[in-house]
Amino acid sequence: MAKSQIQVSVLAFERRLSSSNGIFFGVSWDRRDKELGRPLQIQEKSVRGVIDNRLKSTDQTQTKVEAKIENPNLQTVDYCALGMDEDTLRVRFNIQVAGRVEPCACNNPLVKTKLDSMVSEFDENEGFETLCCRYVNNLANGRFLWRNRLGAEKIEVSVTLPEERIIFVDVPIKDFENLDRAIKSDIEKISSKMADVLSGSESHLNLEVDACVKRFPGIEVYPSQELVLDNSRAKGKKSKYLFRATYNGNEVAALHPQKITNAIHTIDDWYSDEADKPISVNSYGAVTNEGKAYREPKNNDFYTLFDKAVQGGLSVLDSKEQKYVMAMLVRGGVFGEGGE
Repeated sequence: MAKSQIQVSVLAFERRLSSSNGIFFGVSWDRRDKELGRPLQIQEKSVRGVIDNRLKSTDQTQTKVEAKIENPNLQTVDYCALGMDEDTLRVRFNIQVAGRVEPCACNNPLVKTKLDSMVSEFDENEGFETLCCRYVNNLANGRFLWRNRLGAEKIEVSVTLPEERIIFVDVPIKDFENLDRAIKSDIEKISSKMADVLSGSESHLNLEVDACVKRFPGIEVYPSQELVLDNSRAKGKKSKYLFRATYNGNEVAALHPQKITNAIHTIDDWYSDEADKPISVNSYGAVTNEGKAYREPKNNDFYTLFDKAVQGGLSVLDSKEQKYVMAMLVRGGVFGEGGE
């Protein structure tokens, strides 16, 4: 938090949306309702790659290129694929929405009081359901599938509540607003229950998510990739590790919980009036693969807007800013001035 008249060195919010691992199964589309499918294993392969990288200007000669070709690029990598009798990737995980939006640590009682007031004001005016509709939309459209959505013939996502199972088929990913009336009604049904938890009316909500993506037999699928901290480049050393989770005592391919929740939190299209896509909610609107921060420090970043709201009340922010600030609190984090 930037320096302000009302300071707090310790301020933290626990995340309110938590996910399990997303377990991968291979199944036939026609039998997806009759059987769970085969848990997919991570496999390892070693290949001899060609020299394909951009060379230094001093190496861009026929002789030097041919010399490099004689020195093969050996690679060992993890990969995962459907079986030749499986045309559908199934991804299953659980989501829990837990607790009213409030700080789990705050060493300034005045700030705590102001935050409670901000949350209550937002709940009464905009309402957490405006955020939850977007969270549920990202479940319904399968955004959490990431690269596995590419080339999909059909995408079916079922969300099971304690008393009901709702199925979404081929929900568009590019628009939060212009949805079919029946789809919108189902999304609102789930989001209303989520909002009850975030506002404190209910203690928690558990959701089971089951996504089936019809692709093509034998096609590669994409679990989460592990971060390799050892940067040594010895020949033949494995250069890509895929995430393995435990299912029924065996290691199977899976998505990281962080990757799933990052997709669910991809609801921020409030960063600009000209925004053409949602980005994941974070303090500076950072999009790593673009090397860009869509929220300008000291202008519309979280800390600037948050300080304004703490100083003058939530009403000093416009509607989009209020939604963004509350979405950040739902996501959670350490926001005190002593944080790094």
